[in-house]
Amino acid sequence: MNDTTACCGFDCSGCPMYSGTPTQVCCGCRGDGLRLDYCDDGCEIRSCVMAKGLDTCGGCTLTGTCPTLAELLRRNPKAKERLIKKP
Repeated sequence: MNDTTACCGFDCSGCPMYSGTPTQVCCGCRGDGLRLDYCDDGCEIRSCVMAKGLDTCGGCTLTGTCPTLAELLRRNPKAKERLIKKP
């Protein structure tokens, strides 16, 4: 899986705030370093993934039935593809 794949399957490299380094703006929700609030504790999906000890929602048995994730994947089919390819 690409390091820029978020817990929900989004590609952080497409975000204008993503820097890819731990000390600038945002390193993505799976990175070690500074994160924007909605890429950190402000994200319900990230909190769930971290609590379950997973890398992404793709490794969860509830991925296909999770109502929180369903709306995001409906709006972003490429995120769903990333989660299905690499849990």
